[in-house]
Amino acid sequence: MGWAPEAPYDAIIATAAARKTPTALRDQVRPGGRLVIPLGAPDMPQSLVRLDKDENGNWSEHCHLPVAFVPMTAL
Repeated sequence: MGWAPEAPYDAIIATAAARKTPTALRDQVRPGGRLVIPLGAPDMPQSLVRLDKDENGNWSEHCHLPVAFVPMTAL
């Protein structure tokens, strides 16, 4: 779930797949920052996604490529 005590971060890179972007990680990205995370269910197609947070806190999502990561635990 990230490391909230040291937030906000310029960028976060997740190395395990989540079904949806964890709110805790979104909350730890500073305005103007970025989150890169594989999204998708285990044993199903996943996508490597880049989420950019603008200076107003709005997010834009960009899918980059199909991937296969281990699932995130303790969500």
